[in-house]
Order: sequence, then C-alpha cells, then structure tokens
Amino acid sequence: MKSTIQDIFIVIQKDIQTLLQKVSSKISITLDMWISCANISFLCEEINEQLCTIFEAFDITTKILCATTNRGSNSYCCLAHLLNLIVIAGLAPIKLSIEYV
Repeated sequence: MKSTIQDIFIVIQKDIQTLLQKVSSKISITLDMWISCANISFLCEEINEQLCTIFEAFDITTKILCATTNRGSNSYCCLAHLLNLIVIAGLAPIKLSIEYV
C-alpha cells in the first residue's frame, strides 16, 4: 500500500511539475502553516530551505509573484525571509548591471 501511494504521488508530482513549467506568467502561492514558538528561527529556515528546494526542482523560482500566508504572527518571519530569497533569485540574472548603478 505504501509503495502504491508513493508511486501515485510521484506521478502526480511530475504532472504538476510539467504543468508549472509550461506556465508563462507568474505564479502565486498560498501557505497555511503553524509553527510553535520554540525554535521559530530554526523552523523558519527549514521551511524556507524546503520551499526554495521545491521551487528550484519545479523550475519556478523566477515565476513566483507573491506568497500569501495565514494570519499567524509566527509565520510572518518565514514569509519575509522566503520573499527575500525569491527577490534575490529573481535579481540574479541582472546582478552585474545592478552593481554598476
């Protein structure tokens, strides 16, 4: 049963990846997360790393337009850091031009 569920997951994941790569416009994401107050910095870093890994694997890093999160105050630090990483990745192609300004 476990391998069947994993096989289905992989097939659907590849289908979604293919669809997202064909999108020529920007992509908005919604995050609904809850984080306990303990070790919030570490958890935010882990969430950000995982999201960035997913965005890179799906080849959509430069397509992310916005991210919306639930109103939990503990998720704002994660979202701010995530958006910072997205902006840095989006500006990477023109980094040299920016340095000369």
